[in-house]
Amino acid sequence: MLTHARHILQASQTNKSGTKKKKKADPLLMKSKILRETRFIPQLIFEMEQYEKFVIELSKKSKVKYLTIII
Repeated sequence: MLTHARHILQASQTNKSGTKKKKKADPLLMKSKILRETRFIPQLIFEMEQYEKFVIELSKKSKVKYLTIII
């Protein structure tokens, strides 16, 4: 699940960097935009790890490998 999310983030970053802009952006605006966009990434990763932890616990209790099914 984490690798899938990282792949999506990398793909979106390459799409953004692949487009060429003719106008040069203000560095302060770019910095604030990047901070806004990256604010939720640590929380997303934490939630994904918690989800995987609960799936692993459920797999142990039910003796079914849910990680191969769900993720």
